[in-house]
Amino acid sequence: EGGKVATFTWDGAFEPPFCLAYPASDKGTVTFAAEQSYVEGTFSQNAVPMVAYANGSVSELELSYLAGVLQFNVTGNSGVLKSVVIETVDGTPIAGKFDYDFATGEIKPQSGATSSVDYSFGDGLNLATGKKSFHVAVPAGSYDEVKVLFIEENGSAMEATLKAGAESAKGAIVPGQVREFQVAYASNKTYYPIKDVESLADFAAAVSDNPALEAIVLKDVDASSIAADWAPIEGFTGVLRGNGKTISGLTQALFSTLSGTVSNLTLESTITIGNATSTTDTTNNHYGVFAKKAMDTLNELCGFLVSSWDCTFVTYVVDTTRPNTVTRIL
Repeated sequence: EGGKVATFTWDGAFEPPFCLAYPASDKGTVTFAAEQSYVEGTFSQNAVPMVAYANGSVSELELSYLAGVLQFNVTGNSGVLKSVVIETVDGTPIAGKFDYDFATGEIKPQSGATSSVDYSFGDGLNLATGKKSFHVAVPAGSYDEVKVLFIEENGSAMEATLKAGAESAKGAIVPGQVREFQVAYASNKTYYPIKDVESLADFAAAVSDNPALEAIVLKDVDASSIAADWAPIEGFTGVLRGNGKTISGLTQALFSTLSGTVSNLTLESTITIGNATSTTDTTNNHYGVFAKKAMDTLNELCGFLVSSWDCTFVTYVVDTTRPNTVTRIL
C-alpha cells in the first residue's frame, strides 16, 4: 500500500511459534539480493529482508531488518556509470540464500551464497549532471575490506576499497541503518566489456593480439549461436571478471590453456565426455568446462575436467545441482 505497508494473508490456522519473513522465502531461510538496481532516493525493491518471531500471539510479531544499506555519494566531471560490483575481499558471502534460525537469530550462508552484489543503473547514471547517490543493501555485520568496481558501458572503470569493520571509523554495518561513503569518480583502468555473443567472439579474437587482456562480463551471454565454430581461447594470461554473470551454450571449453585469472563466472556448457585416462592421453578427448588445461606459475594443474580420470584443482567450485556447470574460479 503506497510502497510502505505490506498486508499478509493466509488460509487456515497456525500454531505458535510464528515466523515471518519479508520478502517471502523458503522455510528457515532468507535471501539477500545478488542483483540490485537503481531506484532514486532508496534501495532496490526486496533488497532488504526483514524477519519477525513470536512464541505467543500473532499480534506480537514485529519486523526487524537483517540488512544495512551502503549509500554511495558519487561525484565526477564526466562518465556514465552502467553498473557497480561490490565484492568482499576475504570471500565473505553477502548475497544469495542464508539459513536463518528465527528463534535465536543465528544466520549463516548456504553453499550457493556469493561474495558479490551486482548493481545496475539501467540506461546509466550520468555524473556530468552533478552528484548522484545510490543505495546497496548487504547483510549487517563487519567487513574488514570490500572492493567496489564502478563500470562504464565502454569498459572504463574505477576500483575503490572501503572498510566497514570493527577497526573502521564508523564500525560495522548496522541492520536498518544507512552508512554513507563519499566517492570521487575518475576512471583508473579499462576492461574489455563482454555484453553479448558478438563481444564474446571479439574478446576471443583480441586475446591473440593481447594475451594479458583484462575483460569483464556485463550481461549473461548465450553463446549457442557460435558454439559450432567456437575454438577454445589459447594462451590467456589476463583477467576475466565474471561479475556474477553466466556464459551458456558452448560445446567446448572456454579456454584452451588458461594461465590467467577468472573470477565470479558461471559457465553452462554441454560437452561431449571422452574417456581420457591421464593428462597425457591425447587419443581420447578430455575437456574442462573452463579450460582444457590450466597453468599456474609453478605447476601444470589438471583442473575440473569432464572425463573419467580423477584430478584436483581446488580453485574450481562445482555446482552439483547443474550438470557441466562450475561456478567461480577464485
